Amino acid sequence: MPESHSREPRRWMTVAAAATVVFVLGLAFYLLRFVVLPFGIAAALAFLAAPLIRRLHKKMRWPHWRAALVVYLAYLVLLGLAGLGTAIYVVPEFTSLISRAPQITEHLLEVMFRGPQLHALGRTFDAKALAAGAVAQFDAMMRDPQKLLSAGVESISGLIGFFLTIALLGYFLFQGPQLASGILWLVPPRYRRRARVLAAEVEPVIYNYVRGVIVIVAYAMISTGLVTAFVLHLPHAILLAIAVGLLESVPMVGPALSLIMLGFVVAERATPELLLGFGIFAAVLRLSIDNLLAPIVLGRYVMLPPPLIIFSFLAGGVLFGFVGVLLAIPTAAAVRVILADLYGDRRTLNLVRKGEVALHQEARP
Repeated sequence: MPESHSREPRRWMTVAAAATVVFVLGLAFYLLRFVVLPFGIAAALAFLAAPLIRRLHKKMRWPHWRAALVVYLAYLVLLGLAGLGTAIYVVPEFTSLISRAPQITEHLLEVMFRGPQLHALGRTFDAKALAAGAVAQFDAMMRDPQKLLSAGVESISGLIGFFLTIALLGYFLFQGPQLASGILWLVPPRYRRRARVLAAEVEPVIYNYVRGVIVIVAYAMISTGLVTAFVLHLPHAILLAIAVGLLESVPMVGPALSLIMLGFVVAERATPELLLGFGIFAAVLRLSIDNLLAPIVLGRYVMLPPPLIIFSFLAGGVLFGFVGVLLAIPTAAAVRVILADLYGDRRTLNLVRKGEVALHQEARP
């Protein structure tokens, strides 16, 4: 029997075994998705810092623990600055908005009604009465014992998860090489060399994804800063731009929070022109990022076609919620590299040119 025919069943057995492993891991991840979240965030932060740790180890000749300690302290400083900025700027502004919620809501309704009352469908709608009713319903909802208990449990869980993430980040930074060796030990010995090669190929793809996210964050910051400062004339345009850009790095949840934040600022100073301008800006920003910039930029950096980028985001969100959206594109890129290796097409490249995806296949010798 020719050697090529003898290898074919072996290859398909490898593919079947890999598919089974992926299915089992996916099922376990789905069942434990909330438990995995702090581990995933800590591992992602440690992964992003790995090149810097290696550079400090090689160039500065620092021991691994010292380089990891510097990176860990830098992360803590950044978190501290973020918390300090939130306490100084965000909390007072949010508290002020909440205390003036009836007045802001009434003002917004008057602008939308073009007066204190709206006559439509044979009825008269009073802006002041509607605002008072909305605030009363919100207060009643917030005083619901069941909702208060649920919010308290979620807050405690979030706080525990935050400190757990900080602790896990330290473990991943200081013991990264040992943990990587332990994960590699789980692979059968005959496949360890191949797994190591695949991991080396997946790593730059993940870093390329991070570069794509940085491009999107920069676009969101610049566009928000220009529009809020020179078109909408909102206060604290620079701070709003930074907040919108940073929130853009968090899929789905971040963009929604940024629009809500901008909406509160706009509602306080609402005019018909300002509401129209804000609506146009919000629509253009979301359409340009979600349907144009993100699929094309991320597709170019991770070599995936834009439709697959969109599908990965949606499928990840439906199956695994926030965690799935966060890991959708890195997982899709890693699966592509692994499948290319299993199918013997490891040199296959997806080239994105002029909005079209061209596949250039080159078989291994």
